Amino acid sequence: NKVAVVYKIKTKDEDIKFRIQPLVNFRSFHETRRCTYLESSNKDNSVNVKLNSHDYYLHMNLSSDCEETSFEKFDRTYYRNMFYRVEEERGLDAFEDHFMPGEYVISIPRKSECTIEFIACVDMKDDYLQVTKAEEIIRRENTRIEKICKMANANNDIQKELAISADSFIVQRGSRKTIIAGYPWFGDWGRDTFIAFEGLLLKTNRFKDAKEIIQGFSSYIKNGLVPNFISENGGEAYNTADASLWYIDAVYKYYKYTHDILFVKEMFPILYQIIEAYKNGTDYDIKMDQSDYLISAGNEHTQLTWMDAKVDNYIPTPRHGKAVDINALWFNVLKEMEEFATELDLSFDFELSKKVKESFKKFYSPYGLYDVIDPINLDIRPNQLFAIGLPYCAVDGDKAKNILEVVESELYTNKGLKTLSSDNEKPHP
Repeated sequence: NKVAVVYKIKTKDEDIKFRIQPLVNFRSFHETRRCTYLESSNKDNSVNVKLNSHDYYLHMNLSSDCEETSFEKFDRTYYRNMFYRVEEERGLDAFEDHFMPGEYVISIPRKSECTIEFIACVDMKDDYLQVTKAEEIIRRENTRIEKICKMANANNDIQKELAISADSFIVQRGSRKTIIAGYPWFGDWGRDTFIAFEGLLLKTNRFKDAKEIIQGFSSYIKNGLVPNFISENGGEAYNTADASLWYIDAVYKYYKYTHDILFVKEMFPILYQIIEAYKNGTDYDIKMDQSDYLISAGNEHTQLTWMDAKVDNYIPTPRHGKAVDINALWFNVLKEMEEFATELDLSFDFELSKKVKESFKKFYSPYGLYDVIDPINLDIRPNQLFAIGLPYCAVDGDKAKNILEVVESELYTNKGLKTLSSDNEKPHP
C-alpha cells in the first residue's frame, strides 16, 4: 500500500531548484472537500498528515543524493478550486480544495546528476515512515508482476497485459483477498466477483486466491443470499437474485479447474442451504414458484438483477417476476449440484432440474426468449444469452440457434451488444 516515485535529473550549465508540493485529501470517492484542515508534522524530510478522527495517517518521505534537500512546512495552505471536467459533465460538484502540508526543495548543482526518491503510504500508525529505497519498492513490484505473468502462462505481450490488468482487481481487504468490481467507484460486489471469477482467477491459475475468495464470501451469506456488495465499514446489501447462483457456479468452475473434491465437500452444505433458501423463499420475495419450479423475485420497487439502475423511486428497467437470466442460472446450478452430489454420494433432488427445464419453455417467444414472464415483458434484451452460455444450458437445439439469430439481428453491433433493440423507446442502460 505504497506509492513510490523516482526522479532522475541531469543539469546543464545552471543550478536549479526542484520543488515537490504534495496535495493531500482523504474522503469517499463520492465526495469533494473544501478547505478541510488536516493536522501535519514533520521530522526532517519525513511528514505525517493525520487524515481523520479514526487515526489514519499519510506518511511521506523524500530522499535524494543531493546535499541540499529539505522540507518547508506550510501553515494552513490549500490548493484552491481544482477543476474536474468529467464531474462537471455528469452534473456533479466539479471543484475541490486540497491541503498542502508543505514542499520539498532540492537544490541541484549545475553539470550534475541527481536521483530523488519519494514514497507515500497510508496506515493507522503515528510513526514516521521508515526510509525504504523507492527503487527497491519498484523492483519488488516488478518481480511480483513477473511471477503473476509466469503463473498465468502469459507468453506474449497481450497475455501479459491481461494478467497484469486482472491482478489490479484482486486486492487484500484485512486478512482476506477479494475482488474490486471497478475503479474508482466500486468495492467488492458479489455478482461482479463471481461473474469475473473464472477470467481473473482460474484462467490465470490463481487457485489459492480463488479458494480464499470463495471462503471469504461464505461468512457473509445470509438467508441463502450472497451480498450484492460489501461496504468499506463491513456492512452488506443483499438486493440481488443472482449473486448466490453465480457463487455456486464459481465453486463448480473452481472444481473443474482443480478437481479439489475435498473443498467441494466442505462447501456443499453451504451451497445446499442456498438451494433450499431459493426453493422455500428468502428476502426480497426471491422464491421458487411451486407450480412451475421457476424462480420469481422482487416487485416493482426492487432491482435485483444486473440491470439494477434506480433513480429515486424510478426503475428504468423493471425486471421483477421471473427473469430469464435468473432462471437460466437456476437450472444451471441445479445441474451443477447434481454433479457434486453424485461425486460425493450425497442425496439431492435430481428431478427438480428436469421440471425447471420443461417450465423454461414458458420463456419461448418468436423473438428468442421473453426477458421476463409473470408478468411478461416483450423487450428484446441480451439476457436471453444466459440460457445458452452456461455450463448447463436451459435451451438447446433449434431454439438455441433462434436465440443467436435474434440477438445478432436486434442487438449486435461492432462495439458489443446493445441492452435493448433500437426500435424500443425505453431507456437503454
